[in-house]
Amino acid sequence: SLMVGALLFVSHLSGSGSIVSSSETAPCPQEFHKGLEHPMTDPDPNAPWPRVAWLMSFPNSGTSYTMTMTQRISNLTVASNYGKECFLDENNKTVPVHADSPNGPYLLRPLTKEPPERYIITKTHCIGFETGKPPEKYIQTHRTFVKGCARGSRIEGEDKIEGRYDEKV
Repeated sequence: SLMVGALLFVSHLSGSGSIVSSSETAPCPQEFHKGLEHPMTDPDPNAPWPRVAWLMSFPNSGTSYTMTMTQRISNLTVASNYGKECFLDENNKTVPVHADSPNGPYLLRPLTKEPPERYIITKTHCIGFETGKPPEKYIQTHRTFVKGCARGSRIEGEDKIEGRYDEKV
């Protein structure tokens, strides 16, 4: 049997995000938000839709399967921080969720499926999973972890271009 260890992280709901585990629908315990603004406060109510909902996982843990099933069931596209996983447009480039955010995230199937109106599930591996290294190489602060969740790469022809987008999208 396949066990998927993933978290869904809605980064726009607060400057730092709200975490929802794959088995629950409510925000995580209040201790996580201690010292932060209210987790349901929208820091930018005028921000564009769809908003990004991060599906966090370790690499090779079944996230691609989860994304495929979500697309099949909803008939909507999902997104990824990793352009190499995405279908390219007619110019051989990845298609960002928002035109003004070329560093991602990117629509997985931009030509065959519409994006959702409200939240788009977006695959990310964040940072800090390289546990074969000494702790100082993978232990992160809350801020560096969230920034790492917005890292990715786009494809332009034969080029893979690394980048990071604003995690509040």
